[in-house]
Amino acid sequence: MITKSIRALAEDRRILSEQETEQVIGQILDGVATPVQAAAFLAALRTRGETADEILGCVRAMRRRAPTVNCDGMPTVDIGGTGGDRAGTFNISTTAAFVVAAAGLPVAKHGNRSFTSQCGSADMIENLGIKLQIEPQRVLPCLQEVGLAYLFTPFFYPAPSYLRRLRREIGVRSIFNLAGPCANPADVPCQVVGVAHPDLTETLAQVLARLGKRHVLVFHGLDGLDEITITDRTKITELKDGAIRTFHLEPEELGIPRATLADIRGGSPTDNAEICRQVLSGEKGPRRDIVLLCAAAALLAGDQVANLSDGLSRAQEAIDSGRAWQTLERLRRFGDGQG
Repeated sequence: MITKSIRALAEDRRILSEQETEQVIGQILDGVATPVQAAAFLAALRTRGETADEILGCVRAMRRRAPTVNCDGMPTVDIGGTGGDRAGTFNISTTAAFVVAAAGLPVAKHGNRSFTSQCGSADMIENLGIKLQIEPQRVLPCLQEVGLAYLFTPFFYPAPSYLRRLRREIGVRSIFNLAGPCANPADVPCQVVGVAHPDLTETLAQVLARLGKRHVLVFHGLDGLDEITITDRTKITELKDGAIRTFHLEPEELGIPRATLADIRGGSPTDNAEICRQVLSGEKGPRRDIVLLCAAAALLAGDQVANLSDGLSRAQEAIDSGRAWQTLERLRRFGDGQG
């Protein structure tokens, strides 16, 4: 099956069906495909460009192999990005997750270690002293007690040992980067997703619509970031109750001064963890501004506020009251078994 699909991609540039992609990704996840076959398939698909059907097929394959996570109908949001922008920013959306939770909207954050950057969300979470592995049955208690649960991808989606090494060695974004944010095992109804290419905002919105999401914002910074940015305009595709629309946002529209990429650059996992602590402790400046904007987008997607301006105010209060820092501390204690 996988050999046939590789030929279809490499020689014919054919678009694969959702079902065909699901079968091939299943062979990769089950270890049936060899490392060479998996690498060839991922590279050929990336070169031609992934379609909504193909991404959806990958999501279906992942979900069939994941444990069920029960959130008991709790309104939850996920906040993250596909990676692959190569900008070297700090972990903006992961930092914002603490703010969103502190503002009263539970966050089931689905993430992983880095494959295309210096520091993935899991790398920073680990450097904050937070336990990465949380059992599926502990997700709901964590959301209830803390307001934020981190769902570490490898713990919920086991894959052959070679796959992580292969993705790192390939060194470019693959379909797993696109499917990952859509495959949250908690099946959140609301979501914000950053993408590294402007053409992907509509594609991911279509995928998430077909997965039954209620309210989603998919954004791409025109500075190249897979974030809602403060250094340039942001392209935003919104899915709400089945309808999809696209618009652009300037930071100045919300009273946010324009910054430079250097202002929001990060570093190692240790560096990014320290930046997170500083922002949650109340540090002012561009790093706080972009975290607040990201948190505001999540609060809007979660239907907690009427607009981004209201979201900014609520996010500011979550930090300035100390609740965002307290959320970090509670999550660390929960992982230590003290929750």
